[in-house]
Amino acid sequence: MFLSQTRDGTVFDKRIADEENCTFPEGIYLRQDKGFQGYAPPGVHIQQPIKKPRGKQLSAVAKWFNASFGSMRISIEHAISGIKRCLLVWMTVAT
Repeated sequence: MFLSQTRDGTVFDKRIADEENCTFPEGIYLRQDKGFQGYAPPGVHIQQPIKKPRGKQLSAVAKWFNASFGSMRISIEHAISGIKRCLLVWMTVAT
């Protein structure tokens, strides 16, 4: 797990990851969404949703993988949303 510092303005996720220069243990599985497409640190196995080929359909296995990947990500997205809500409440009370 990694959480970078917050940034002002609009900054792409991959750019932040490149600038932070993270190191990972050898051989781990790194699950990433499309915002990190092209980000592949050395020595890790990348897991990313499978894109639909142009003019074709995804196989049943690829659809199953994407659905299971999405169900894992939704709990992460809800946790991030909760952190942002708490931070907003804290910032409102602190000012």
